[in-house]
Amino acid sequence: MSFNYNGLMMIKKIDIDELWDKAQSDPNHDLELDYAKENFYQRNEDEIFSAFNRSVIERQSELESLPPSLFIFYFPFFNRFILAGKHLNEDLDDIVSCYLTLVDNKLDSGELDLNLVDDTEKAVNYLYINIHKYNRSPEIYGDLREKAALIKSKLVLYESKVK
Repeated sequence: MSFNYNGLMMIKKIDIDELWDKAQSDPNHDLELDYAKENFYQRNEDEIFSAFNRSVIERQSELESLPPSLFIFYFPFFNRFILAGKHLNEDLDDIVSCYLTLVDNKLDSGELDLNLVDDTEKAVNYLYINIHKYNRSPEIYGDLREKAALIKSKLVLYESKVK
């Protein structure tokens, strides 16, 4: 089965089956990769959004485990999940913390594909503007407004370095 994710302006079709097979054929692959496949592979946006609402912490960990070839395909769902704003109230802090942590880790490792930066900036800006809804437990998560501001700055620097 092939998918063409035109949101990334890709020229060739992506053979998702082949990418998953290659990632899982590595005998040392992270077990999170297997869980990621259960939650993302051949799922539509509504199903993936439901998976984020079930446990954003686990989805963040699964996305983190993906090789870049799969991450570039599935991370946009996290951006759209953030921008949709339809989050379970009890998980608002977790959602922002997990998202910003994942973006921060990818920026620090240099693994955020340049094709993902614009939509990631939109999602981070959305969180920054609406942080009053999400920043409910600073004693646990720290000041998420500060973290979002830091990520916004890092995205601008990253984009200028990678180009």
